[in-house]
Amino acid sequence: MFKYVVAALVSGMALPAFAGGPTVAKVEPVIVAPRAALADWTGAYVGATLGFGRLSAPGAVSRSAATGGLHAGYNWDRGNWVVGAEVTIAPGMNRSIAGREITSGLSARVKAGPKVGVDGRTWVFGSLGANHVSHKPVGGGASAGTTGYVLGLGVSQMLNDKWILTGELQHSRSTLVRATGLTVSASYRF
Repeated sequence: MFKYVVAALVSGMALPAFAGGPTVAKVEPVIVAPRAALADWTGAYVGATLGFGRLSAPGAVSRSAATGGLHAGYNWDRGNWVVGAEVTIAPGMNRSIAGREITSGLSARVKAGPKVGVDGRTWVFGSLGANHVSHKPVGGGASAGTTGYVLGLGVSQMLNDKWILTGELQHSRSTLVRATGLTVSASYRF
């Protein structure tokens, strides 16, 4: 009988554990951090460019040359892509080749490419456009001009909301001169 009493007490104590049914574990929601907004490249800018490369002309010895210029442009941000237009003017800095002194250069080009990086502050682009080179005979004479094309591959980094730093490999060609070189530009956005 003692066994029955102990068994009844033990089973009676176990009954409250089954009261109310099984316990469901509370599932905590997964919290996802909001994605950082991509940088907006839309807007006008002006700046300065420094470059170094090789000049060559038909029938002339190629030579190294440094140059500088001023540029202005406008970019349109299209989500993950940026499209832009830019005009650059560069003095010849008394560079001569093939008996001609280069007095100035002008280029107009379009640039396009994807934004890269988590925040979109880096832009990888290709560029294509037209150029015009003004030149005159070494020692004086009538000025003339030749036109051609310019193309390039570059990377721009938005340093903050106002400043952009750009590096680009460019190649330009006209009937007088061919040039290939690296440029570095600083641009101010407004």
